Amino acid sequence: MKTSSTRMFDTLLLSVATIFGVVLAPMLPYVGVPIAAAGVAGLVYQDRLSAAVFGAVVGSVAAIAMSPVSAVFVIPVVLAVFFTVLMLPRTSVQRIAVVLIGVLAAATVGVSALAARLVGTTVSVQIATLFDEFGKGLGSSASAELLSQLSSAARLFGTIWPGWYFREAVFVGVITIMVVGWSAKKLEQPIEIPSLKQLDLTPHILWAFVSGLFLLAASYSSIPMAAAMGTVGTNLLLCAWPFLFIQGLSVMAAVLEKVGISSVGRVFGLVGFAVLDALTLAVSFTGLVDFWFNFRRLPRDGFTPSAPEHEVSDR
Repeated sequence: MKTSSTRMFDTLLLSVATIFGVVLAPMLPYVGVPIAAAGVAGLVYQDRLSAAVFGAVVGSVAAIAMSPVSAVFVIPVVLAVFFTVLMLPRTSVQRIAVVLIGVLAAATVGVSALAARLVGTTVSVQIATLFDEFGKGLGSSASAELLSQLSSAARLFGTIWPGWYFREAVFVGVITIMVVGWSAKKLEQPIEIPSLKQLDLTPHILWAFVSGLFLLAASYSSIPMAAAMGTVGTNLLLCAWPFLFIQGLSVMAAVLEKVGISSVGRVFGLVGFAVLDALTLAVSFTGLVDFWFNFRRLPRDGFTPSAPEHEVSDR
């Protein structure tokens, strides 16, 4: 049993982690948001909600004081973190993930767009300027072909930046939920988070993928708004990609365990699959196909695919 001094020290440490995470979140979401979530979870799951709120408020005030525009990011994300911690013991992980990822994506896109607007420009123009300055920095050593490639990359990233931010939000959200789950396990809080090998995402993700393909194909026609349809379609495909990757990686995790690879070997194997997907999209394609073939034979809609039952003849 913890003494009062130990409890006070834990509360102080977790409060500092919450403050530090919230302050860091606008600059480094991959690090700041999970740290803040760990602090909030550690406090809430030990019935110290007031300390968690205090830490979040202090961190938010400090972050906004450093950069007022970051309020567009900090306030909704902090609320989403509290929602995740409080609701994770009560509802499914995937429902929580939808809310958390949606808030993270909207907050990231919103703060970037607002910051650009305040200086009289747009995110797309900022990206184009960045690539242009990089090309100029290369000087005479840059060939015409390289400059042309930089210009094409600038146009591409100027189009897909919302989808790219959504992609980042997915991975930040996944890491955050894993951290909250780890905190809950340490504190013996009853939360069920499926392991990677058992993770099976909702097939509704395919709507974004199919819609993206349709709009991208339509962009090559001569119909009005073709260019805008191409932009939306590309961003939808980019939004669907991380979910397909996670689904495919869960299949690979199950395969690695089935063939008897050690836990350390599985970690290296999953890292290798991530690199492979970055080069070939092979893992994401596996995740896409798994929605139809259910390689792991997981329960879906109340039915567990398995070997056909033997029919008993009535003769």
